[in-house]
Amino acid sequence: MKFPALIIGDVHGKKKMLKELVQLLHFDIPAWVERYEIKSVVFVGDLFNRVDTLELDTLAIYHRALLRLKVDYRVEVHLLAGNHDAHYKEDAAVAGLAQE
Repeated sequence: MKFPALIIGDVHGKKKMLKELVQLLHFDIPAWVERYEIKSVVFVGDLFNRVDTLELDTLAIYHRALLRLKVDYRVEVHLLAGNHDAHYKEDAAVAGLAQE
């Protein structure tokens, strides 16, 4: 059976769950990509768990896994930012997206 895309939402990756995050990103998703001949993986927001800090361990796991999907499996990877992925300024404007 073939599926054109795998849609994943609200992973909420954080340092406390690195083992589960590695399992999902480095083993489960690549296995599904091969088994179902998936051509696109779409993350629909909330890759991270907090808006006030970005844990480098979590970021590194995402970076390696998403690059591997793109290079080794030739899969299109799409990331949609969720409310937990944007770092907020004190005035609640999203950093980098606020209008001047």
